[in-house]
Amino acid sequence: MTGQGYGSFRPERNDSGDGEDWITTYADAITLLMAFFVMMFSVSTLDAGKFKTVQEAINAEISHRSPPEIRSPRAPTPFQGFLPQVDALADVEKPEQVPEDRRESAATSESSETNSEGSAMSQLAQEGMVSIERSPEGVTIEFASAALFQSGSGDVRDDMKAALDEVSEALLKGEFSSVEVEGHTDDIPINTARFPSNWELSTTRATSVVRYFIDQGVPTSWLSASGFADIKPKMTRADPEGRLLSDDELRGKNRRVVIRAER
Repeated sequence: MTGQGYGSFRPERNDSGDGEDWITTYADAITLLMAFFVMMFSVSTLDAGKFKTVQEAINAEISHRSPPEIRSPRAPTPFQGFLPQVDALADVEKPEQVPEDRRESAATSESSETNSEGSAMSQLAQEGMVSIERSPEGVTIEFASAALFQSGSGDVRDDMKAALDEVSEALLKGEFSSVEVEGHTDDIPINTARFPSNWELSTTRATSVVRYFIDQGVPTSWLSASGFADIKPKMTRADPEGRLLSDDELRGKNRRVVIRAER
């Protein structure tokens, strides 16, 4: 009892050194995997659109939001068939760049002359009386009012119906769910039996285009018409380059009919 006391007892230690060796192996594996993916990424071609979509989907999954809709590339719209290429349209004069007298004279030309080179819409684009803007959602077509209507009139010109026929055909072939037609006037008051103000004139012009589309078979459920008189001018006193516009120039820019077709 006096040789070894309780205080001399010590538990055995594990001196094998294996307790944390797995960390080194794990770190090596992670490093090798990272090097592998970096190598694969370096030899791959990055699709920025797909990368962003995947990134948003991952973020949505982490935050429990609905992932973004993945859309397949759309086929070319029918508008690409009857209008010049976008680059070519960018080079021709826009409706507001053409003097009023030239617009009036061009609009009064015979329909046979209008169709002498290419389609009616292509000819109008070259004359600077129509412009087009494309977007992922659809297309916006802007006519100078003189291209479709006589001054103070709400009836579509007979010699310009060929152009609206082409637009109607494209609308029917395209995947458009909404077609809105807007009428815009300048700030010169009108007071006739038919048009007591520019509100009636702008609305009648938009409605005339819509009714023409309906006659060509465009579904009524797609269509709407709005008249804004002069409350939504396209241009103010100065153009985008900062050049001050005369009254006639300003009014010429703001008299227009806009067709917005969206999917």
